[in-house]
Amino acid sequence: MLIDSRGKSNKLLEFLSDWGTVLILIYFVSTALLGTSYEHMHNQQYIYTAIYLGPVIGIGIGYLAFYRFQFQTKLSQKLAIISGAVFAWFAICLGTAGLVATINSNLGSQEKHCINGSVIDKWKNSGFIGNSYNLKIKKTKSGDEISLDASATEYNSYNLGASYRVCWIKGSLDLIYRNKKNLLGHP
Repeated sequence: MLIDSRGKSNKLLEFLSDWGTVLILIYFVSTALLGTSYEHMHNQQYIYTAIYLGPVIGIGIGYLAFYRFQFQTKLSQKLAIISGAVFAWFAICLGTAGLVATINSNLGSQEKHCINGSVIDKWKNSGFIGNSYNLKIKKTKSGDEISLDASATEYNSYNLGASYRVCWIKGSLDLIYRNKKNLLGHP
C-alpha cells in the first residue's frame, strides 16, 4: 500500500498507479478504432487534440506521476516514471484523436466543403512508414494555393493542369473530413 507524505492512502491513485498502463492501452485501442472511419485533411484531429486537450491530459498524467514520484528513491525509478508519463500522454492523445474525429463527424452541424481548382504541383514523400502523396491545388474562385494529402489512387489519377473537384465535410469542431471504410469494413 502506498502512503503519501501526510500518512494517508489514496485508493484511486493507487489503483491507477497499478493498472494505469493497461487502462491506457485499452483506451488507446478502442478510441483509435473509432477514428479509422474518417480521413481528415492534414490530420487535423491530432493537432486539435494536442492543442486543446493535450494540456488537460498532461495535467492529469502529471498529477499521477508526481504522486508516484514521491515513493521512489532511485534515479532510475524516477526516470522510468517520467518516461512512462510521456508515453501515457502520447498514447492518450493519439487515442483521444479518434474520439475527437467521431464527435466532429456525428454531433452538431455538418456542412459540405468543396475544393475546386486545378492541379499545379504533385509530389510523393517516401518515409519509414510508407509513402505519402500530396497535390497542390490552385482554387478557381480565390486563386489561393492549397496543399492536400492524397491517396495513391487519387495521386495517380491527376496530372498537372487537371481540373480538381472534391467535396469534403466540415464537422462541428471545424475539422474537415470525409468518410472512408475503417478496419472493421464499415463506411
